[in-house]
Amino acid sequence: MKINIRLFLFYSFFLFLSVSFAQEGRRNQLIYPKISKKPATEIHYGIKIVDEYSNLNKLEDSVVKDWFKAQDSLAESYFAKNDLMKKYLDRFKKLQNNSQSTVSMIRISEAGNYFYLKNDDSLGNEKLFFKEKLANNEKELFDLSQYSKGAITITYLRPSFDGKKIAIGYNENGDFTSKVLIYDLETNKILEDVITHINPDFGV
Repeated sequence: MKINIRLFLFYSFFLFLSVSFAQEGRRNQLIYPKISKKPATEIHYGIKIVDEYSNLNKLEDSVVKDWFKAQDSLAESYFAKNDLMKKYLDRFKKLQNNSQSTVSMIRISEAGNYFYLKNDDSLGNEKLFFKEKLANNEKELFDLSQYSKGAITITYLRPSFDGKKIAIGYNENGDFTSKVLIYDLETNKILEDVITHINPDFGV
């Protein structure tokens, strides 16, 4: 899944570059570095091929090196002044960070609903997420740090058979025992009853 996300971001990035470059290029005519042609003819499988810029194959040639450097400087200068590019890079970094989030403790209800934890690196805590089906968009259900002020470790997740409720076991401040609360997906609320003094290793 992470590989697919990375590939999507990679190809989206270069698609953006192509479109943006074409649009800006029409508005602002860029002055491209020039290099002289040095045509050369080669025969491949009985077919005559003319390479108009055969000199570009000589990568160690100082003239060719200077031409590549000039092309590179032109591209860097163009994108450094492109506000749309700056916004896209910020968005790209945000999506990239999201794709690297750690997913753990995946649970599937009898109804085929998916529940899992995802670590929020910016806040340093885990949040509970939900997908009605695997192909659906995820939904953030619960941030336990908003419920308890201590250092929290989620030790247990167990959805009900119909997927409408989920038991969340957590440990506060490294205590030996845990607490278990019930989250109701229909009301998006935590039920009042809380189970206390449960061993954190009571099961998964």
